[in-house]
Amino acid sequence: QINVVICIMLSSSLHFGSQCLKSETIAQIIALLGCSSIKQHNQTQLLFFSKNEQQLFRFNNTSDVLHAIEAILSWDLLKTKPDFQALNNYLLQQKKSLVFVIGDFYQQDDYSLIAHKNQINALVVRDRLEEMPNFATELDLVNAEDGNTI
Repeated sequence: QINVVICIMLSSSLHFGSQCLKSETIAQIIALLGCSSIKQHNQTQLLFFSKNEQQLFRFNNTSDVLHAIEAILSWDLLKTKPDFQALNNYLLQQKKSLVFVIGDFYQQDDYSLIAHKNQINALVVRDRLEEMPNFATELDLVNAEDGNTI
């Protein structure tokens, strides 16, 4: 039995997607990791990290996973920024764990301090349109975090 910690770095950029929203993709990842971990009888936690708040879920059965999925799908992601410092502080206080950090990782953060204690796995969730935008016209883009037009 191992400790599994699933950390979701919430940001307003997760409210984007050409086929499906990145937050919906993260919900699928939560379902997969959560149910697999429960089946293997691991102690599993899911944490949402944002500048405004953190939320913790402990997975004991599949209904706990469903509650977490409902939470991320109903979370208001607009004007949300990730809180790497809260993630860092939390993981340094916990015992050694298998950690999955999930987000789009547009911020440059240093995971070396928490990697000494934990096994860190980063799951990058991006949309194909973000990686290779292909627009035939000129667009005005609005930053979802601060509302500025680019």
